[in-house]
Amino acid sequence: MSYLTAGSLLQDRYRIGAELGRGGYSVVYQALDTQLDLAVAVKVVFPPPALADKVRERMRREVMAVRALNHAHIITVYDLIEEGPWLALIMELVPAGDLQTMLARHQSLSPDYVVQVGKAIGSALALAHHRGIVHRDVKPSNILVRADRTVALADFGSAKIQGQSTMTQTGNFVGTLDYLAPEIFAGERGDSRADIYALGITLYVALTGNLPPRSSPMLPPTPSPDGYHPRALRPDIPPWLDALVARATCAEPGRRFPTVQTLIEALGKQQVPLKSTLRRINTCFICGNPEPLGLTICANCGGAEPQSSDRLIFVEQATGEQLAQLLDLPGPTAALLEVAKIQKPLAQIPLSSVPQVTQHLAQAQISIQALPKNRVWSVVPTSFYVLLGGVVGMGTIAGLVTLPVLLWVTPFIALGLLLGANQKLQSPFLNPQPSATKFPTDLKTKIMQTATTLPPGIARDLLADVLFIGQNVLPLVQRNTLQPDLAHSLIPLLAAACDATLALHRIDQTLGRLEKQRQYATQLPATWSTSTAQCEQTRDTLVQRLLESIAALGLTQSQAALAPAAMGKELNQLTQDLRSELIIQAEITKEMQALLNPSDRKLRTP
Repeated sequence: MSYLTAGSLLQDRYRIGAELGRGGYSVVYQALDTQLDLAVAVKVVFPPPALADKVRERMRREVMAVRALNHAHIITVYDLIEEGPWLALIMELVPAGDLQTMLARHQSLSPDYVVQVGKAIGSALALAHHRGIVHRDVKPSNILVRADRTVALADFGSAKIQGQSTMTQTGNFVGTLDYLAPEIFAGERGDSRADIYALGITLYVALTGNLPPRSSPMLPPTPSPDGYHPRALRPDIPPWLDALVARATCAEPGRRFPTVQTLIEALGKQQVPLKSTLRRINTCFICGNPEPLGLTICANCGGAEPQSSDRLIFVEQATGEQLAQLLDLPGPTAALLEVAKIQKPLAQIPLSSVPQVTQHLAQAQISIQALPKNRVWSVVPTSFYVLLGGVVGMGTIAGLVTLPVLLWVTPFIALGLLLGANQKLQSPFLNPQPSATKFPTDLKTKIMQTATTLPPGIARDLLADVLFIGQNVLPLVQRNTLQPDLAHSLIPLLAAACDATLALHRIDQTLGRLEKQRQYATQLPATWSTSTAQCEQTRDTLVQRLLESIAALGLTQSQAALAPAAMGKELNQLTQDLRSELIIQAEITKEMQALLNPSDRKLRTP
C-alpha cells in the first residue's frame, strides 16, 4: 500500500516521486521541491491515534535538534509539515541508501572504509554532544550513504534538546535494542558515552556483518566488561582497530572513551588505544568514608597528617580472613595475622575519630580498643612476660653453673625482645603517608567535602576520574618551572569539577523528585515539561563538560611538555564553561524548587 501516489503534489509544493523505503508507521519518498527545483526526501508518518501526539513531538524534536547543528555529516532537515493526520519531514535526499542496506549487499565492509565512517559519524556526534545533544539512536540504518560513499547521520528524533521534554519516563527508554548501551537498558540516565557505545557496536557490525553475542534475540548483546572484539570473527582486522572497538563497547561507561573526540583522534592515529581503567573513589579502610586523595586512610583518620594521630587501634576479636575482606586483600598476610593475634596495631588514628571507627568496624563484626602509645603494653599477653622471665631466669642459672658470660648476655637478649615487641606494637599495619600530590590545602578540603557528600553514582565516578588524572598531571607540571601558568590553570579546573559534580548530584535528585511527582500528580503546571527539559539539558551539558575535562586532562598529561600554553588555555576555557553551566544550574534549581513546592495547589499527590 502506498500512502502518496507518484506525481501527487504535497502542500502544492513537493511533487512525490518513487518510494525509497518504509518503517513501522512511516514511508520515505523521493520528491521535488518545485519552488526551489531541489530534489528532497519526504518522510511521511502515519501514526495510530494513540501515538500521534508523541510521534508529532518526536519529529518536532528532530527538526529543532538538526537546525541547531550545521555539519557535513548530519542530514539536513528543511521543514516539518503537519496536514491532518499526516506528518511529513522534508530533508536532504540521499538516494544511495543507508549503511544497513550496504551491509545487506556486502555482508561486511573494509577496515579502511569503516574507519572513514567512524571519523565522519564521530565528528557529527562530537558537535552534537558539545551542544548538549545526545542522539540516543546511533545505528547503521540511521547512517545514510551518499553517492560518493560519504556518510551522514540522520534521525535525531530521540535526542535530548533544550526546551523539549524528553520522550522517556521512568521504566522506559528510546533507542534500538541491539545498539542500546547497558546502562540505558538497566534504567539509568544515559549520557554521550551511550552514543559512543552505539557507534562502537555499529563499527563492530560494519566490520563483521554480525551483532555481538547475546543470550536471546529479545535482549541486547550481552554486556562485556572488556568490550567486543571484531577480530575474533575477522582476523584481518588490524589489532589497533579491534582494540578501539572493544574500548568503545565496554559495559561500564567509565571504561569507554571519555568523549567521541578522543575516539576520532584514536582512529586518526591508528594505534592501539590505552585501556581506560575504571576509577572509583576509594573508601577509608578504617571508617568507611570516601577517600579521594589516594591515601589508605582518610584525612579524618589521620591519613592526610599522620603525625596528628595519637591512638593505636588494636583488634580484640577478628580473624585474618575478616581483616583481609575489610582491607580488600585476596587473603591474610603474615603481618595481618599478627594484627589478628594482637601482636601489631591495625592503624593509628586521632582520638576524635575513635567513636566513628569503632562503630564502622563493629558493623564488620570486628571489635577494637584504642590505646595511647604509653599504654600499648597492656595488650601484651601474660605469656610474653612469662617468656621474658624464663629467658632471664634460664640465662642466669646457665651463667652461674656453666657459662658466666650468659650473666651479661641474657639481659641484652631480653632487652632486644622488649625493643622488638615495642617496635611491632607501635608500627601499624596501615601506615599512611602524606599525599605526594601538592594540592593546596583549600583544594584538599574541597575535595574531601565533595567526596564525602556524593553518594555512589555517576557524579562521584566522574569526580574520581577527574581527580585520578589531575593527581597524575599536577606533579608533572609542578616539577617543570617553565609551566607555572599550566599549574595555575589546573587547580581552578579541579575546584570547578568539585562544584560541578555536586551540582550534578543535586540535579539528579531533582529529576528523581520530578519523575515521582509526574507519576502521581493529577494535574501538572503548564511549565512542567519545559522546566523538566531544561533541567535535563543542564544535567547532560554538565556531564559533557566533565567528560571533556577528563579528556583534556588526559591530553595534558601526554602533551603538556610539547604545548604548555595551548594546554593551559584549554583548561582555562573548560573552567569557564563549567562555571557558566553552574550559573545556569543555579537558575534552573530555583525554578525546580518552585515546581516542587508542596504549597502548589495544582499538584495532588498521594
